Amino acid sequence: MTTAQVLKVSRTHSFPSFRQWRELPRVMSKTERLISVVALALLAAAIIFVASWYVVTHREEVPAVGGEYTEGLVGEPQLINPLYAVASDVDNDIASLVYSGLFRYDPVSGLVPDLAASYEISEDQTTYTIKIRDDAYWHDGDPVLSDDVVFTIQSTQNSDYKSPYAVTFRNIGVAEIDDKTVQFILPEPFAPFLSTLTMGILPQHVWSQIAPKRATLTELNLTPIGSGPYKFDKFTKDKLGNIGSYTLVRNDRFHGEAPKIENIVFKFYADANAAVDALANHNVEGLAFVPSDLVAEVEKVRGVEILRPSIPQITVLFFNQEANELLLDEDVRQALTQATDKGSLIKEVLGGFGTPIYGPIIEGMIGYHDSIETLPFNLEVAANLLDEAGWKLEEGAALRTKGTGDDAEDLIFTLTVVDQPEYIQAAEVLRNQWSTVGVGLEIRVVAAVD
Repeated sequence: MTTAQVLKVSRTHSFPSFRQWRELPRVMSKTERLISVVALALLAAAIIFVASWYVVTHREEVPAVGGEYTEGLVGEPQLINPLYAVASDVDNDIASLVYSGLFRYDPVSGLVPDLAASYEISEDQTTYTIKIRDDAYWHDGDPVLSDDVVFTIQSTQNSDYKSPYAVTFRNIGVAEIDDKTVQFILPEPFAPFLSTLTMGILPQHVWSQIAPKRATLTELNLTPIGSGPYKFDKFTKDKLGNIGSYTLVRNDRFHGEAPKIENIVFKFYADANAAVDALANHNVEGLAFVPSDLVAEVEKVRGVEILRPSIPQITVLFFNQEANELLLDEDVRQALTQATDKGSLIKEVLGGFGTPIYGPIIEGMIGYHDSIETLPFNLEVAANLLDEAGWKLEEGAALRTKGTGDDAEDLIFTLTVVDQPEYIQAAEVLRNQWSTVGVGLEIRVVAAVD
């Protein structure tokens, strides 16, 4: 007979069951229960604190797409067109949002490609070959092609367009290599050439239908088709025909990083005082520019922050030697330069927010060199140079003269400036400065379109 032995094995629990946890308070004293409650509360608080700290330190705020921003501008748009916009702050501000150039300025990285996908520069620095991005499109849906670039550059060179860029691209050859490749040929090396290609590009298929002499008259200057981050939406006029507001809408098909703000609305005012009043009354959310004499008023507006960005923009006084033979004398040109107090100009006209420069290439641009020779402000040197050039300042006289009797000639010049408050004010300050060494200055104000 076989005997079998059966063993009953009980599995021990490594962790209390839910039922056991539920019975735990019944076997605990009051003191033990109190300690347990406090311990659990502290544990919960610690968990919440650690979780909150992790969320805060690992969270990144990302701006949402949408909304509207309203900005006030002095004046009104006339030529939102890369060929002309540089002559007007209003036109230029809007055109920079509507149009794209082959390159653009980034506040951190400086000059960077925009419509350009890549570029090559020949060994002799006179040939630039640029490929255009495949994902670049005009606001009407057509692709941006090399013939658009060729058309734009050749338009600046066409005297019928009367573009301010005519001098910039004079003697520059431009040719289409293929649909997405364009080539520039320079007569000689020019280090900052790429910076000139920040000018906006026009759509050839749209503008080729407009006669060059009528380019400033077409409605396209107010209803532009570009390739920039914003598209034209609409504008409104008052009963007198003045443009009161101008609206841009976000370009969802923009080739670069798309903007977050859905709509940008510009409102226009006759002068800076009216624009500041609009800001104070919350009719606009920002102003593109505030004259130095109104900064104190803007600072009084609650919730307003004044930003003073550094931008790659220069103001230059050109000596036109062809129009005035007196400027052919190098001593006269040097005297006028050293009779110009740039620091005072910046302080009086720009409220101190500017930097004197001593050449056409500013710091940070390709081709800049800090060893360039400067001619500092020095009235004594300026006066001596004019004396040596034969221009004498008689006692009690306001102007220097050369010659005697009927042959006597006054040392006086005409300065032509665009009809903008800052330029006019700068001209008046310059007139006062030059008068201290006996030089006269007449100011001629012209419209931006001229």
